[in-house]
Amino acid sequence: MTSVQEELAAALPVRDFLLYVTSTRTMLKVIPESAYFSLHVASVMRSSPVNPNERFEETSVGYMSESLQREIDNEFPLLFANALIGLWGALEACINDLCLLWLQCMDRHSLGQALASARVKIGDYLRLDDEDRWQWLLVQLQRSDAASLRKGIGQFESMLKPLGVSPQVDSAVRTTLFRIKTLRNLYAHRAGIADAKFLQEWKGHPADVGQLVVPTKNQIVAGYTAMVIYVESVHDSMQVKIGGSPAQRDLPPWIESVKDLVSMLEPSANVPEGAPWSYHFSRSVDDPEQGHNDNPS
Repeated sequence: MTSVQEELAAALPVRDFLLYVTSTRTMLKVIPESAYFSLHVASVMRSSPVNPNERFEETSVGYMSESLQREIDNEFPLLFANALIGLWGALEACINDLCLLWLQCMDRHSLGQALASARVKIGDYLRLDDEDRWQWLLVQLQRSDAASLRKGIGQFESMLKPLGVSPQVDSAVRTTLFRIKTLRNLYAHRAGIADAKFLQEWKGHPADVGQLVVPTKNQIVAGYTAMVIYVESVHDSMQVKIGGSPAQRDLPPWIESVKDLVSMLEPSANVPEGAPWSYHFSRSVDDPEQGHNDNPS
């Protein structure tokens, strides 16, 4: 086994992705818990103010507690949206790193076939050092098939297939990642506001065009669970092709079957008008003309 094959077998890109998912899970647990605790502290300060002549709502703690309550009431949409964007970026990085290792494991004939449709400029290639050349070849492969524009895991399959890597993907995992990427794109490019394209791709979603789509905790959990299953399938497929064996893994305790992932994608019935971080959203429901002009300081 070559040094590159040993590195692939060690699955360092997979390890790094799992660490990222673990950190995200911790963040999604700690931040809401901290918000609830901060509200408890605020309630104590409201009943026992430091300065009896100062309105609690006008203090920094009062302003913070109002903002935290709004986040809690709306199920932390911005937290989950940012987590979603970060997770998909980490997934892309992991698959790219695995492909970089796989390129170096391929024989010249197979590599030539994989890059047959890529427009490779020899001058650009020769100016790079060895490590950058592999990265450059991967970029050319991605560009030749417009990989980033494909839906769901088609983004990765269009790159993996020419490399001879075809992991088995359960339909539930495929559906989950398709919808998760659709939701990710909505926040990456439209700040979470539904458009016709999103509603066409996510049939039956309760949002209307122009409304905010609120990610749920279950959707995020389903998303990173499907991502982990997919990443491990890609790595197993590569392992088998270099003479290794696929790893035996148990499903995480929060699902009994991969089919459970699809039911976890159920959209939230909470579809507020406007974004939760906008002036429009912060207006009083009883008095729509009344806005918040609180000074956070």
